[in-house]
Amino acid sequence: MKPDHTFGFEEFVSRMTFVPPPPSVFNVKTDLFYVKFPSDLNYVDGGVSPGETLIRLFDGSVLTKFISKASVQKSLYPTIYWKPRDINGNNIEKLSNSYTITTANDSKGNRGRDPRAFAIDGTKDDPESATAVWVQLDIRQDQDWTTNYQLKTFDFPNTQYYKGYRLRILQTGTGSTLDDLFQISEWTMNYREQL
Repeated sequence: MKPDHTFGFEEFVSRMTFVPPPPSVFNVKTDLFYVKFPSDLNYVDGGVSPGETLIRLFDGSVLTKFISKASVQKSLYPTIYWKPRDINGNNIEKLSNSYTITTANDSKGNRGRDPRAFAIDGTKDDPESATAVWVQLDIRQDQDWTTNYQLKTFDFPNTQYYKGYRLRILQTGTGSTLDDLFQISEWTMNYREQL
């Protein structure tokens, strides 16, 4: 075989080999998911598109998405919350050390809407309380997304159970491409068994 036949093969295989994320720890039947928008945005869920609301992040389909307004110049973005609950609606603690984010249907053409920097926080308090104390568990910057429906898994060290988690969007775009909209199709919190 000539060398030119194998040029780029390793890169091709690494891009084509799907490694699934660890199992999600969400229970979409019992858990509470909600979003908070900065008051300066004067925005409500579904304001961009009534069919592309927060609940679409948890429907298991990359073909749907959550889209909202943002303000790149003022660094104002939505924060997405997860509150684990049991079948009776009682708050419970859950352990997570991994999460996924998946880009949406038009991310390739509208890369200014993709999350570029974001953080995951946890709290031992009721996450709906105004006095909840949040601990930053992970932060990512300069994330580059190249295609529609691109799933990325992010692992972080954690052995603590928390009553609430949140995904804080800190920046969108590519660094040069900006948009006053934010979108993703799926978000999960996961747990990876440690060896």
